Amino acid sequence: MALKIGNIDLNHDILVVAEIGVNHEGNYDLAELMVNEVASTGAQAVKFQTYYASENKYLSTSIDQARIKRTISYEFKEEQFQRLSELSKSNGLLFLSTAFDLESVDMLNNLCPAFKISSGDLTFYPLIEKIASKEKPIILSTGMGTEQEIAKALTIIEKSSTRPLNETVILLHCVSAYPCPPDAANMNSISYLKDHFGLSVGYSDHTLGTLACEVAVSLGACIIEKHFTYRKENQTFRDHQLSADKKDFALIVAQAHKVRSMMGIYNKKRNVIEESNAVEMRRSIGAFTDLKTGHILKREDMTFLRPAIGLSTDRVNEIVGKRLRRNVDGGCIIRIEDLE
Repeated sequence: MALKIGNIDLNHDILVVAEIGVNHEGNYDLAELMVNEVASTGAQAVKFQTYYASENKYLSTSIDQARIKRTISYEFKEEQFQRLSELSKSNGLLFLSTAFDLESVDMLNNLCPAFKISSGDLTFYPLIEKIASKEKPIILSTGMGTEQEIAKALTIIEKSSTRPLNETVILLHCVSAYPCPPDAANMNSISYLKDHFGLSVGYSDHTLGTLACEVAVSLGACIIEKHFTYRKENQTFRDHQLSADKKDFALIVAQAHKVRSMMGIYNKKRNVIEESNAVEMRRSIGAFTDLKTGHILKREDMTFLRPAIGLSTDRVNEIVGKRLRRNVDGGCIIRIEDLE
């Protein structure tokens, strides 16, 4: 199964995404600053959000007017996203942005190697259908989602794309609370989603701190997404408080890759680095006391000694009653050539 985003093979590697989102609060220079800061953390991707509330494509005009005004002030134009994409690439980062309307899908298709569908749009079926038609990998966030809603979204993707689901979709476990308390993170959903839907699974973190990201990797998450900010302190916009700054994000990246390397393979067999220890630490049948030539071995003559260079301990009953052809000192291992 080939599942790649850009040059990242998600079957073998972890993709760590710095979700800048709208933490730039409409300040383009700040957005560029954060892209440059992300590049220094070791993360492989940055992600923004693309919407046009100013064109009635995002929020109803009947809701809180202050919220609408603020949301509109955070919008970026297509040209700005193009520049951010170029800056990201120059920093060795994948550029991603969540499309919140149908028209943005076409624009982002030229800039992004994959599409992210937000938790809020898990039931925005025209958007899902259009994104699937672009034949690119899809990161499908499942926050607030039921099994039935996730299944329906996957059905739409499958019908709208020629790509197999397991080579297209990464389900993203997410709890849509800002911030999410630790006891609501429900990290076991990662394993459940993977087993139930048979797809790769990632994790979008809204908890405070970095621990949940490490737990997610240990449960098999192939993508880690965490909000990123240039400064957590003295901010009024909600998302900054649950975001990681440059220092936090460097820790997330380092720990994610370390945990991933520790997970190894889904199997249980002797590791290559254990081979020498297997000899040194396992046991052989030995002589409990000094034994003379011609002695008939009894069970009480035997002890069990490291290393495992003689007769295996499961051969005790086999050698009881055997005659020694040479002396064996107490504390020495009994070998097959010692027996008649």
